[in-house]
Amino acid sequence: MTNLYLHIGYPKTATTTLQKHVFQHHPDINYLGIKGVERKGVDEHTHQIFTELTQNPKTEFDKDKIMCCKTYLNTILNQNQNNLHQSLLFSNEDIVDSRKQDVITKADLLKEFFKDAKVIIVLRNQVDIIRSMYDMAPHKPLGIKDRYYAFDKWIDLSFKYYGKSFLCSLNYHRIVEHYRKLFGENNVEILLFEDILNKPVEFCNQISCFMKINPDTTQSLLTGSSPEKKSKRFIGDRIPKISSILPPLVKSFLKRKSRIKEADRVKIAENFRYSNRKLQQDFGLNIAQYNYPL
Repeated sequence: MTNLYLHIGYPKTATTTLQKHVFQHHPDINYLGIKGVERKGVDEHTHQIFTELTQNPKTEFDKDKIMCCKTYLNTILNQNQNNLHQSLLFSNEDIVDSRKQDVITKADLLKEFFKDAKVIIVLRNQVDIIRSMYDMAPHKPLGIKDRYYAFDKWIDLSFKYYGKSFLCSLNYHRIVEHYRKLFGENNVEILLFEDILNKPVEFCNQISCFMKINPDTTQSLLTGSSPEKKSKRFIGDRIPKISSILPPLVKSFLKRKSRIKEADRVKIAENFRYSNRKLQQDFGLNIAQYNYPL
């Protein structure tokens, strides 16, 4: 099965925008991930697949439910084999969130469900993604609910319980390398969130080429523009300020930003510097242009 794709996040990398504005409406995509306001799939079967993948510790996996999900999934895949013009896509950013379950464990289980899939991973500068995650959920650095923490305390707790915190998810090289080993080097596409804001055409072309879908349609859906307006907006140096053409869901990324103390910024940078250097060296990603810790 060569037209099965998994978009696994990261959280806070315009995942909701991609899911609701692009994946759900692109005519070249048969989208089975989030639909409307649902968080785990279009029906109870896909919901159960993602629940098993993202919520349950390995010791709590329900083998009977997993077998039922696999049977249902195989039915979907077999039905889609007759439609070579559509890419079958699942999307769920909780797969790379380590607060409920180890990311590597989830990757291994994902391989059991989707043996021949191709994987899409969107990364973001760790300093910015941590700040954005805190702005969204200042009360639960470790999945703890109903208690607010100041940012410095949130960071301290995240480092203290590193293996159970969101920060553990952000060792990009370790995770990308594991996915490449599981699914194959040519079957894992790495994109940068910052390209959506600064190089939207390149981002749309990259994801469209990997998924074998129409890039013009991808651009139109991402920017919310008509094909006629799109042709005027995406021409060389005549591209306007990107925030003026992106939908509100992406614009929200540019709004409120928590202040990070220099000591916390240094701590974050030191923690991810080695991983990012390996990421840039081994996979040829130009992350220095977006000030990733190096």
